[in-house]
Amino acid sequence: GVFWRFVSSPALMVVVEGAHGTLDGALQPGFEDLDGSGLHLGASGVRGTFSWGVNFREVDAGLVNTANLGLSIGGVPDRIGGDLSLSKTVGAKMLSLQLRSQQSGTLADGSGADVDEQSGTFTLVAPLSAGLVASATASGTTTKGDGDPDLGLPGSDRRMLSLGVT
Repeated sequence: GVFWRFVSSPALMVVVEGAHGTLDGALQPGFEDLDGSGLHLGASGVRGTFSWGVNFREVDAGLVNTANLGLSIGGVPDRIGGDLSLSKTVGAKMLSLQLRSQQSGTLADGSGADVDEQSGTFTLVAPLSAGLVASATASGTTTKGDGDPDLGLPGSDRRMLSLGVT
């Protein structure tokens, strides 16, 4: 595996992580031969009252953690996705936007179900007085997933919206 972090200034920090794992099933009882890679690219920064962050992640279905085979194979199998976060302070108020998308597929043996999920959250925080702060949040998520008849799992197609004020 490789981990690299570069900090140019508070305005720009870059992270690169990569891993490749293989497993010879003949050497580990109960496992089949597996081979896969994982990648994480990220960048973030702060400039004045504005901050941002963006990440991209991809994990092959066959990625194995050879240091701990019982932990999981690739964390979330066959996953690709990313996220974006933006925040801005305006006077005493803070605005925040977070967006995320993830597609996950099947396990290395072809079992499991494909799932696509997108979500977003918008938050506003503002002081009402010296000892009282108000917060309003709106978030939404859509999830679409194939069923897996072999495991008796139905497909899913859901949309969720939540609003909160504190």
